Amino acid sequence: MPKSFRVSLAGLSCLVILVSYSARSESCEDESAHAIGERFRLEYPAASKKLERFYTNVTMSVRQASVRQRSSEGGFEFVDWVFRGNGGSFRRDNTKGDDLSATVSVYDPRLSFRVGRKSSSSEYSLLWIAELPSDDYLESVSTLRSQSLACAAPFCTLVGQRIVDLILEKSFVIIDANRVANPSGDLLKIDWKSPLPDGRARWGIFVFAPDECWALKQMTLNGEILVVGTGKTVKFGSGMDVDYLDKNDGVPLVHQVRTWSIGDAGKSPRFILDVKSVRPGAAPAADFTPEAFGIRMDPAPVPVSIAPTLFTLSALVGVLAVLLIQFKRRSALRAQRA
Repeated sequence: MPKSFRVSLAGLSCLVILVSYSARSESCEDESAHAIGERFRLEYPAASKKLERFYTNVTMSVRQASVRQRSSEGGFEFVDWVFRGNGGSFRRDNTKGDDLSATVSVYDPRLSFRVGRKSSSSEYSLLWIAELPSDDYLESVSTLRSQSLACAAPFCTLVGQRIVDLILEKSFVIIDANRVANPSGDLLKIDWKSPLPDGRARWGIFVFAPDECWALKQMTLNGEILVVGTGKTVKFGSGMDVDYLDKNDGVPLVHQVRTWSIGDAGKSPRFILDVKSVRPGAAPAADFTPEAFGIRMDPAPVPVSIAPTLFTLSALVGVLAVLLIQFKRRSALRAQRA
C-alpha cells in the first residue's frame, strides 16, 4: 500500500473519531439539559409544597426600602411591615413615619377586611370588609404575595404566582437547563417560556438551590404588557435576587430580597427587603379577626328553621277553618229558628 494512501487513511480515521466524539459530546450535553429539566419537574412540586407550608405559617418582620419614582426626590422610601400567616389566613401590618400610622390588611376565606389608624395613640377604624368570592380571595392573596416577597420569594414569581402553578401550565416549556457553579453548592438554572392565553409572550429564568429545598435564588421575568385603549403591546423586564441565612427544619430562611427592572439602560433597583425576624409557626387565629383591633362585630342572626313555622301556620289555618264552619252552622240554625 502506498505510504501516501496510508497517511490519508489514518487522517480520515482521526477525522471520523473526532466527528464521532463531537457528536457524542453534543448528545451528552442535550441529555444533561434534558435530565436537569426532568429532575426539576419531578422534585420541585413536593419541595415547593414544603416551602409554601412553612412560609404561610410564619410571622415575619421586614424593613422595606422602595426607590422613589420621582428622579428629583431620589433615595429610598422606608416602610416597616409584619406578615402573619395561618394556613389560608394572611395578614400584613404596614407601619410608616414617625407617628407610626398603620394600615392592616387581612385576607381570610371567610372574612377579609382592612383597618387603619392615624398614629400609634389612635384607635383602629374599619376601612372595608367583605366576604370575598373564592376567585377574588385567591387574586387578593396573589397580590399580597407580590407586595410581600420576603415571605413568598422562595416559591413564587415576582407577580405573586406560585411557580408550581406556572410549570403546570400547558404552555410552559423548558428551553434550556444547566448547572451553575456556586461555593455553597451547585445551583440549577432553568430557561423557560410560557405564552399567555391571549398570545402575549412571556419568558424568563429561574435559578434554584436544589439542596436547599429547591428555594428560588434568582429569577427574571420578561413579557409584553397590553396598553389599554391602543391594542399595542410594550415589552417589560424585571428580576429578583434572594439571599438566605440559616435554616429551619431544612427550609432556608430569607435574609434579603432585591428586585429590579430591566430597561435600555440595564438594571434599575426597585425594592430592597431586609428581614428583621422570623418566627416559625402559625399565628393565632384570633389575629385575623376585626376584634383583634378593638372592632366589635354584630353577631350573625341565629338561623330559624322554617319547617316548624310552616307547621304552625298550617295548624292555625286549620283551626280558623273549623271555627268558620261552626260559625256558619250556628248562623244557619239561628236563621231557621227565627
